[in-house]
Amino acid sequence: MADIRAFRGIRYTSAAGPIGALTAPPYDVIGEDLRGRLTQKSARNIVHLILPQGGPERYRLAAERLEAWIREGVLAQERDPSLYLYRQTFNGADGRNHVRTGFLGLLRLEPAGGAVRHHEQTLAKPLEDRLRLIRATRTQLSPIFVIYSDNAGNALRKIEERSTREKPGPRPYAGAIYGRRASELTPGGICEFNDEDGVRHWMQAISDEAAIAEARRTLGEQPVVIADGHHRYSAALEFRDRMHAAFPDADPDLPENFVLACFVRAEDPGLTSLPTHRVLPAGTKGPDGAKVLAALASRFDVQSFEIPAGTEGPVAAFPPRADQGRGVVIGARFAGDARLHVLLLRNAEEAFKGRELEPALRGLDVAVLHKLVLEPEYGIDAEALRQGGRLLYERDPRKAATQVAEGQASAAFFLRPIPTSAIFDITGHGLKLPQKSTFFAPKLASGLVLHRLGV
Repeated sequence: MADIRAFRGIRYTSAAGPIGALTAPPYDVIGEDLRGRLTQKSARNIVHLILPQGGPERYRLAAERLEAWIREGVLAQERDPSLYLYRQTFNGADGRNHVRTGFLGLLRLEPAGGAVRHHEQTLAKPLEDRLRLIRATRTQLSPIFVIYSDNAGNALRKIEERSTREKPGPRPYAGAIYGRRASELTPGGICEFNDEDGVRHWMQAISDEAAIAEARRTLGEQPVVIADGHHRYSAALEFRDRMHAAFPDADPDLPENFVLACFVRAEDPGLTSLPTHRVLPAGTKGPDGAKVLAALASRFDVQSFEIPAGTEGPVAAFPPRADQGRGVVIGARFAGDARLHVLLLRNAEEAFKGRELEPALRGLDVAVLHKLVLEPEYGIDAEALRQGGRLLYERDPRKAATQVAEGQASAAFFLRPIPTSAIFDITGHGLKLPQKSTFFAPKLASGLVLHRLGV
């Protein structure tokens, strides 16, 4: 089962400046505009490491920048092995405040099918990008997001109890990071800030051995599921495998055998997953909307609504009159057609004739969309997705609908959120969803703590 560890994390010191100016969202949600704002906040913002610029030399430049920050005392290592209690307070889609609580630690890397389950496919290009960054920096710069089931809350309870007793110690004092001269930090200090989206981030290092032991025991009894960070996990695993090939007799507890992760209970009331909608760029090869609807009529009931594009709600893209009691509901808009169409899957056994899909996936909107719509009507199969470029992803249904209405896209398909229970179910069957099937919000902050490899 899952093997988690406390570790001596690398963190920003007060010499770097306010922590709110130094963190960033994960690399894969940072566009050019956001990157520009982050770089303006601080020359030491973590975006310079997780999303470096400089063409083919960008990975080397990121590594050199990281080493410089360590030498300058901008980054320092925790004195004691710790887990990091992490809370995010945010305004949900329902307009109310929510709190999501987890902890940062290390997770032992394992191939797919073991104690660490993957629920989404990965793409070759971002996987290679993250691998090259690890190889250059020898550091895991951002945590992956992992969920685990713990109804009683045992793993988190003792960590939270200890957080009320931890007292900030003196910082920094001279130490070393794998032979490099640096400052060290003592556990107990709290970092807290608001990000651009109004999310409040709060983190505290917990070094209490009893609290760490209880977290290890609880998670050691079950598998965990990667919620976000599949490419970073796969890159870390590939790096580990290459190191094993080069040094087969190395200590199995060396840092490269683990990945930096944030662990959140599946039962946490603040755990929120949003859908990611599918957009076909203008010029996509395939039939027009009328022909697609006609072809789908043998598998779906279709309801059509005169709803202007762009008026969809921020989360739900479906009108209240749509029959959402059905197992699979997919929204669709097509270029040249002002209506919103709602596709309702008919009898599953009949619908999947000639298009086999594993039973555990047949009730999930995104799996059905890919298998019964995108593959047969547009030729967008698993290989086309791996190559990239034929399908775009948009979280805001209003933006997706507007792109179709304005001729920037030929079609858009709208999905509902996937329940966390379904994610555990499909991974328990050894199955995966298409990439970008889930979007857990809010995103974890990069730059709160780093995991330095010892190679």
